[in-house]
Amino acid sequence: ERNELNQLRQCVLEATYKDSPQTKVADAKEVDEVLNRDLEMLQEFEKAAIPHPLIYPDTDVVIVVSGPGEYSLSFPPYERKPDRYQNLDWARKMDRARIRTGVVLVCEITGQRLGKKAKNVTAEDVLQYGPWLQYSSTHWENEHIKEVLRQKAVKIPPEKIFMYEDVIGRNGKKRPIINTADQMEGLRFPEGLTPRRIAIVSHSPHLIRILHMMEKFKDRIPESTIIQPFPLPTPIKGVKEYAQMELQGTLAAIYKFNTASTIPHSYHL
Repeated sequence: ERNELNQLRQCVLEATYKDSPQTKVADAKEVDEVLNRDLEMLQEFEKAAIPHPLIYPDTDVVIVVSGPGEYSLSFPPYERKPDRYQNLDWARKMDRARIRTGVVLVCEITGQRLGKKAKNVTAEDVLQYGPWLQYSSTHWENEHIKEVLRQKAVKIPPEKIFMYEDVIGRNGKKRPIINTADQMEGLRFPEGLTPRRIAIVSHSPHLIRILHMMEKFKDRIPESTIIQPFPLPTPIKGVKEYAQMELQGTLAAIYKFNTASTIPHSYHL
């Protein structure tokens, strides 16, 4: 395992130096520290993902961060999601896995609060006592997921779903959400809510980049709010490739695009 991590580390560094030459002029010791910490987080998250992380009843918002692939071709617009992962077979159902986990989490948390089993939780229970389900993404993804969440079997009433597709930037101007950096810069919560805890649902490697971005835009998060990454295990066929993509993406976000901090936001698993 140590060998595999060193290999991964080497691949990430080589590719980053090529794609983000800004990293080369950064402090080498700092880049090393960032990468070492991120590799530790990767192991921590993948370990916590099986069977699943702890679920806490004080979770007021479950954020599902959108991922590769459409939920299902049986929902409008009945076509493949136009994303850069289209040619990667292992990435096909990642968004679906995140959405499903988010929905289950809302029912589990509601059940914990009521002393009920999640399967017995009703839409009325979620409306009265449940946390919010939050999904903010591109127009395509939002429209697709709205249709998914309208199914009778999904027991989350629309009043408990918080969706938006634009960033209100630091300059006060609006622009559409295109990527994860936009999602973190544009982070906002249902009006009047100061969440006690936020569970952030995504796959382990992606959560690393998310947490570095959350720290960059930490003025978006109330100081008293606990951030809980809720990692899903990476699809087996994509373990190495996805980890490399996200670690590279994190370094690029820090040193090339200035959309992430060198340290991740503090979190509680």
